[in-house]
Amino acid sequence: MKNNKQINLFGIKTMEVRKCSKCKITKNIIEFFNRSKNSYNYENICKVCKAEKQRKYRTDPIRERKYNLKNKYGMTHKDFNLILNKQNKRCKICGSKKPFGHGNFHVDHNHKTGKIRGLLCINCNRALGFFKDNTFILFSAIKYLKKNNKKNED
Repeated sequence: MKNNKQINLFGIKTMEVRKCSKCKITKNIIEFFNRSKNSYNYENICKVCKAEKQRKYRTDPIRERKYNLKNKYGMTHKDFNLILNKQNKRCKICGSKKPFGHGNFHVDHNHKTGKIRGLLCINCNRALGFFKDNTFILFSAIKYLKKNNKKNED
């Protein structure tokens, strides 16, 4: 052994230790996540502490919602509420006051530009997704419904 480090068959330093910055316990290096596949750049907190931190984060729906709004759409929770108030707390397409689904209106955005178009209930958001945001397909669907509704009324 050289410098009290031993490398096993998988190339992992098994004798190297590190102190977790959260629990303050000195642990074997394999108890820490490696940040990079090609180097020995390990996290500062151990796997157990990181899992606990992520579990706490996931159980706080408001915090998770705020993170997702910022990360996916670049907006704050305050921005979301401003848009919702401008829409009179209704879906921008159907006017429903109920978002359905998991209890929040969905942020509708242009997938090419990322620009936010409005807040939609789950049904309208899914409908746009199924129609692939394609106005030609939407107009064809409207034509189809109008034509078939007239037949049913006759």
